[in-house]
Amino acid sequence: MRHLRAAPEPAMTPEGRRRLLMGRLAGVLFLTSSGLMLIALPLSPEDASIPGTIAVAASGVGVGCFAMFAPWDTWPRAASLVLVPPAFTLIALASSCHPPSP
Repeated sequence: MRHLRAAPEPAMTPEGRRRLLMGRLAGVLFLTSSGLMLIALPLSPEDASIPGTIAVAASGVGVGCFAMFAPWDTWPRAASLVLVPPAFTLIALASSCHPPSP
């Protein structure tokens, strides 16, 4: 008689660990870029939108925290594509906070 075993947890498989690592890496990238925006804030031009830059950085921190703590190992691989629209939106918003270069 064969005994049925439970399937291994997704986090225990190499694919699950890889997805969790990549999701956390995305979170680190969002958090690092937001931190760099705030550190470079005193160097921004006079006609740059300071509240807009702070809002973009705060949004990046929010997305980064989500990416750090999301259960990427249990979600399908395509779930990481949810980070693409916020990334492009934050890039566009950050570009709109600064005046065009001469």
